Amino acid sequence: MAPHFRRALFQKPAVIVWLCFCLVLASCVVSDEADCTNDDDCEAGQHCLSSGGLLVRDGVCVSDSPSVDPDAGPPSDTDTSDTSDTSDTDVAPPLPDTEPDSSPPSDVPLDTDATIDTGACSSDEIFCEDSCVDPDEDIDHCGSCQNPCLPDIDGSEISCQDGTCVETCHVDRTLCATEGVCTDTDTDLDHCGGCGDSCSTSVDGGAAVCSEGDCIVECAFSGHTLCIDHDVCADLQVDNDHCGDCGNSCTTDIPDADAFCDDGSCTVVCVDAALTPCTDYNTCSDLMTDDHCGGCGNACDGPEFCLDGSCLQRYIYSVSQDGSVQKLDADGEQVWSQSIGPWFRTVAVDPDGYIYVAGDDGVVRKLDSDGGQIWSFNGHSSTVWSIAVDADGFVYSGSQDGTVRKIDAGGDQVWSFSDHTSAVYSVAVDPDGYVYSGSQDGTVRKTDPEGDQVWDFTGHSDIVRAVAVDPDGFVYTASGDTTVRQLDSDGAQQWVDNGHSETARALVVGPDDSIYSASYDGTVRKLDTDGNEVWTSFEHSNWVMSVALDPEGSLYTGVWDTQGFVHRLDDEGEEVWFNDDHTGFATGVAVDPGEYTIFPEAW
Repeated sequence: MAPHFRRALFQKPAVIVWLCFCLVLASCVVSDEADCTNDDDCEAGQHCLSSGGLLVRDGVCVSDSPSVDPDAGPPSDTDTSDTSDTSDTDVAPPLPDTEPDSSPPSDVPLDTDATIDTGACSSDEIFCEDSCVDPDEDIDHCGSCQNPCLPDIDGSEISCQDGTCVETCHVDRTLCATEGVCTDTDTDLDHCGGCGDSCSTSVDGGAAVCSEGDCIVECAFSGHTLCIDHDVCADLQVDNDHCGDCGNSCTTDIPDADAFCDDGSCTVVCVDAALTPCTDYNTCSDLMTDDHCGGCGNACDGPEFCLDGSCLQRYIYSVSQDGSVQKLDADGEQVWSQSIGPWFRTVAVDPDGYIYVAGDDGVVRKLDSDGGQIWSFNGHSSTVWSIAVDADGFVYSGSQDGTVRKIDAGGDQVWSFSDHTSAVYSVAVDPDGYVYSGSQDGTVRKTDPEGDQVWDFTGHSDIVRAVAVDPDGFVYTASGDTTVRQLDSDGAQQWVDNGHSETARALVVGPDDSIYSASYDGTVRKLDTDGNEVWTSFEHSNWVMSVALDPEGSLYTGVWDTQGFVHRLDDEGEEVWFNDDHTGFATGVAVDPGEYTIFPEAW
């Protein structure tokens, strides 16, 4: 503002108001900055000043700090010669016409980085931005205004100490400076127990874990055990490689067997579920055999044989034209002999070891295993040619009198069947109680359990000397016409075998659906289920009257033979031994255990 303008202004009547305004203005410096409406429009360290329209520029940013030295004198161009009292005049003090001195106070330390370095700060402080700070401790101005302390390490705490930035870890963390991390070395996989000590161990089914500074492995699944030497987490209850303990592998050298882990123990099973692994013998065995009867290595001694897991003696019973009944052991040695009747024609034995014999006097006798008579049945009027026994202890007899009779376990008759027109030479019974009878009239007849005829077969041209039935209901017949025939359960013929040259006298069915027939021509023939010959035995020199089979496939024959009367043949038809203790030829033979063990399901 020009000096002449100021002098004229002080001479006007409103100088009192202007003087008051100038007194306020004396503590401020007018800024060259742009107009403002509020403090936010100004730079740091400034505020917005409004004169209410009294200034040429209304609303200007001014410094917060005084720019006029209160002890300075008036400007040099101001007239100071007038020393009269002006208290009652309208004269205002002169306005400064120079910029205020912005130098900091002489007692404030100078920070060359500070943008504004004014104000009164203590001797250990510097003025940064808008406040006095201690550069020895302030983390935003550590050592200087432009040096904030910033963390370089993950998880660290930062501080300013003596003007230097210092980085430290939390109390429960360890500083791994090389890796640039603060970490808990009790749990950190990469720094377990110490910086850089990584837990790299891993196993199948598990993962590495840092626990209290030690690297360990935890299994992923409950119930699994760490087998660290094998790099695996295993269920010791079922793992074939770690059964019951780490590294305990389940293996077997037994052929056709597999090993597996079951409930923490190695178990060996045979591929064939019917067999049992005998580890000490390196074999899968049938525990129903003589070498492993009921258990591995439990061999049956001497004449014993294995039946249902127990070693039993095998006995053979035979009857003769001399009226005797004898019992032989498995080696053909006589156990006892009883001469109790006439010419005996037939013998049978039941599962309890009771013996049934009958002959020319028409009497059916039941004996105990020592040959003692229990009861006798006298219902027939002539020779009894054949006897059969069922699972319930009922006895069936066929007689020269043309009848078939059913007798209960106490020796009493249940019923009599008399539809045959001539002598009945053979009888057989199936598991359901149906009875099959062959007669001199050339017929085969089937009767139900009550004794009523179901059907008859008339295909033979001569006497039917033998009848047998298998568990499937197929019926086999042997005849004086030399043939052996198979009939189905309805009596329809399936096939005919003409292999014998004389009367086919006896029949027995084997467990493999094979059929054995014996003949007056001295041969025994084995046929398959289709009637084809398997083998023929020529071990006998005369009539073969009867045949029986044991569970092991050995055959026993009763023979009209001057070289012996009871013979044992192996499963290939070769002779094993013969017994000639009878004084006449053997007309009937039975074995215990016999048919009921060959077909246990039928009994």
